[in-house]
Amino acid sequence: MLEQLAARNALDKLPPAIRDAPELRMGLELYYGAFWDLSTCRPLGMSEGPISWLSIDAYATARGLDAEQRDDLHHHIRAMDRAYLGHLAKTRDKAAKRDGKAQSGGLRPKHSKAGRGHRAGGQ
Repeated sequence: MLEQLAARNALDKLPPAIRDAPELRMGLELYYGAFWDLSTCRPLGMSEGPISWLSIDAYATARGLDAEQRDDLHHHIRAMDRAYLGHLAKTRDKAAKRDGKAQSGGLRPKHSKAGRGHRAGGQ
């Protein structure tokens, strides 16, 4: 499909996420799909946590993967998970720096002279 759009010079009409998506090597679709399926199993707290070993293993069992495929699944999911969590951390750090700069710009909320509470001034 992308080749057809390229032939018509219509690639620029696609959203960047589709137009610039990487091509997967043959056989890697299993791991890519598994990663997004398993991302729903992440522990959530102050931030997203890593996909658990047990979740990956249960996925392998449910799909009927043999021992070698199971090892490969663990390897690929762990690698993608490290990259994904690293990306999230960088994104959070950039946002925190951006927010910190905005707050350090000397802008502070103004308080009314009548008082600090919402009922100040006889309201």
